[in-house]
Amino acid sequence: MERILLEKQLYRDRGLWECVKAAYWLVANNFGRILKGVLAPALTVMFFFILCELADKYEFYGYSRNPIINFIIQNASVLQWIGNICFWIAIIPFMAKFLCLLNGKDYRWNCIRFAKIHVLNIAVIFALKLIMELKIDWDGGESIAFWIILLAVLTLLSPLITYVYTKYLFDESFKISQFREAYSVGYEFLHKTVGIVVLPFLCFGFLISRLISTLYGIWDFGKESELIADIVSGMLGAFILVIYIIWHFSAITITYGSIENIRNHFYEPDPDESDELNGDDVHFFGI
Repeated sequence: MERILLEKQLYRDRGLWECVKAAYWLVANNFGRILKGVLAPALTVMFFFILCELADKYEFYGYSRNPIINFIIQNASVLQWIGNICFWIAIIPFMAKFLCLLNGKDYRWNCIRFAKIHVLNIAVIFALKLIMELKIDWDGGESIAFWIILLAVLTLLSPLITYVYTKYLFDESFKISQFREAYSVGYEFLHKTVGIVVLPFLCFGFLISRLISTLYGIWDFGKESELIADIVSGMLGAFILVIYIIWHFSAITITYGSIENIRNHFYEPDPDESDELNGDDVHFFGI
């Protein structure tokens, strides 16, 4: 599969905001190719995301005249369990397909590499969920201590996510045994790794929750059509999630390339050469 991110675009000195902007233009310029490349696994991710959302919402409902809602109510815990497992499994082929567009490597190699770090990702996510559960016991969920701990955890994880994981997905010679040494390298660029991991993570949760709650307020389907509203909202939320993952991982990848170029000087652009991802030559949706 032909790459959308060339090495001369990846390995380039960029500031934090330039990395964010470059990721935006990368996705905007190649949206059609990205959508075509990841469509099938992305739809699978979206399906299981919606299934989990519906099961979570209707778990404590008593009864509904809608037979589909009744089925969800009666099997909510099982559907949540199945949906969550399938969702996290579906992320692997989805990300492997997207990685093919970024690193130009074959699908099987990307699947194996991403699956290995995906196990670590899940462990990290469960750890974060445990921290978030503690929020309930701290001053009714408004404790400053909770946010301090969450920010500290994300800060410590940011070099791992931005530099170590991404290097493992791009550098064939890089081994898991080198993670500790690579983490110290990523830590030297903490200002970049924190900015590209923590800020989008915190902002995304707030914006997506506000958007979905606004849509629920706008769409008045009535009780009999509540399932339709939930599915439509779930589809929109799932689509936004997929686009967010694509953009955020692109930003993390470009930040990794910037760090690598600062350290190793892979690519020295000509002084008169413009950055192809600066938005000067934009073709939205690949058109």
